[in-house]
Amino acid sequence: MAENKKIEHDPAGHDPAAHKRLVDKFMNATDHLQQVFGPADHIGEGTPVIHRHDDFEHASEDDLAQFDVETDSEGHHYGVRKPHIA
Repeated sequence: MAENKKIEHDPAGHDPAAHKRLVDKFMNATDHLQQVFGPADHIGEGTPVIHRHDDFEHASEDDLAQFDVETDSEGHHYGVRKPHIA
């Protein structure tokens, strides 16, 4: 008689085998993309930012000026829209 194998689930109800298949599929896709396009470019931290001072850069600065950067107790950073003063 064949033994029934039960797939174990984690407490949150996720299927570990399905998760592994998903990760494997993603990794295979990124490997294929690397073969087609080459490795990702990594710009070093010491590389200066090139400011073009064009309309796009000014519009971006105006958009970002509407946000404050907050840091939570765990050190995560996130943007919070500034209150709209009428």
